[in-house]
Amino acid sequence: MTFPFSLPTTSHLLFPTHLSSSTHPSLPASASSHREILRSALKTHKRLASTEQSTHLFTVLSALESYLPFLFALDNGLSARTDIQIAPFSDISVEWRPTLSSTNVPGRETPRVKGTGLSYEIYSSLQTLATVHNLLARQQLLTLYSPTAPPDSTARLTAIQTALKNLLTANSIHNYLLQRSQSQPPSPPLPTSSTDLSPSLQSSLSSLSLASTTLLFVLKDDPYPPVVLQSHSKTDKEWMIAAPSIPKVRAHLFARLCVAASDHAAAASAGLLSDPKVSSELRNYCSDLAKTAKAKACRFLGIDADVAGRTGEAIAWLRAAKCTLDPSLASSFSIPSQSPSPGGKKFTSLKSSLSSAREDRRIARGASDWGLDAGKHEEMRILDWLERKWVKMNDTVNVQLVPELREVVKNMPSGREGLERSVWKPPEMDGGELGRMRAVGGGGGGDGTGFEGESSGDDLEQELGVGDGGSVRRGPVGAFPGTKDEYEYGYDDGRGNGGTSRSERRAYF
Repeated sequence: MTFPFSLPTTSHLLFPTHLSSSTHPSLPASASSHREILRSALKTHKRLASTEQSTHLFTVLSALESYLPFLFALDNGLSARTDIQIAPFSDISVEWRPTLSSTNVPGRETPRVKGTGLSYEIYSSLQTLATVHNLLARQQLLTLYSPTAPPDSTARLTAIQTALKNLLTANSIHNYLLQRSQSQPPSPPLPTSSTDLSPSLQSSLSSLSLASTTLLFVLKDDPYPPVVLQSHSKTDKEWMIAAPSIPKVRAHLFARLCVAASDHAAAASAGLLSDPKVSSELRNYCSDLAKTAKAKACRFLGIDADVAGRTGEAIAWLRAAKCTLDPSLASSFSIPSQSPSPGGKKFTSLKSSLSSAREDRRIARGASDWGLDAGKHEEMRILDWLERKWVKMNDTVNVQLVPELREVVKNMPSGREGLERSVWKPPEMDGGELGRMRAVGGGGGGDGTGFEGESSGDDLEQELGVGDGGSVRRGPVGAFPGTKDEYEYGYDDGRGNGGTSRSERRAYF
């Protein structure tokens, strides 16, 4: 499960008051129009209920994708990287609200941070785009844990693939921002109070998204989460027919991938510790995600041992995973021959069932803060389910000794990277749309005006009524076009019946 990010809000910004273009005069105004659509979408999203925000994310994404080509066209014009000529005549000043900063007053939003320069607008817009992709991935993953309507295998695979695509896009955007800050330092510098845009936080967010993507790659082929979810579903009746089939998995490979994900999450957590302004929820989430990934690695190593017939070692790996998620359990597993008392087992089982019921209700009502534990609860349910199964099998059939935890933990393998870091590419404007914004060029007309068929200057003076002395003869206000002479000299119907002039009619009355 991804972190429950929140979208920012921003202030008004009119590019024509700060920039002008001699080659594409309407480009700043068009960029302002698309930015106003984005600003309105962000403002509307903030006011919606949490159940309605999930469907509104696509509106925000569409507004961002329409606005970014115009924004980068202005940036390329200022940097003289294209034939677009942009001339600044005042500093751009805009406000964005940071969403990952800690607040001194609980319940109060972080105030908006005012920054100058086009780079501040670019960084803030791209950070918003990465947040939208993270939220879209979170929305897809939320459907996998629905207690009332668990998805089938096809819907589950589609949701995971869509979430994987969104997380990869978010990771590439963070990599682009980090690379841009190193190769093209923003000028003027970004405000220090904008924590979301700092290079250290972007590096941590890149590691965090890479860890989530790696775990999602493992989740695609992990058969145990849907089996455990099916066992907790009240509407499931398949257990009356047959036991759920669990296919074999590449347990050792998945374990190494989870170790790599744990390392990325730990690197993100270490990077956030250096910045005290970052939200404590994000720091705790990175720490919990590292524990969850390591617990998954222990579980897959236990599955590998169980397939090889080493049930005692498999149980030890499960208990090592549970101790990783909850260090307070280490004392109960310190002596292998000692087992908890029957009363303690009943109390632990009751506590686990109450916790599972509470989490199911949170998922059913779509709680916005669900998932802040980075999947620790879901992983603990899988570990409890496997431990009950393997302990029962070991006590009745195999009767193998369970080794000490430190003996199995020291055999933890190294991590293996499953995905490569990619860098996001800025979008470019369509050639036809950019061509419509060009200024009128010189030459081409036979009269030297630029276009064929254009009226000359003498015709324009005659149409406006400019005399030889340069004075303008204006017609009466509200008169029909072309009837100015009739008001002055009278109306003639073409049959010799002249009418009275305006001055004569006035003298008559």
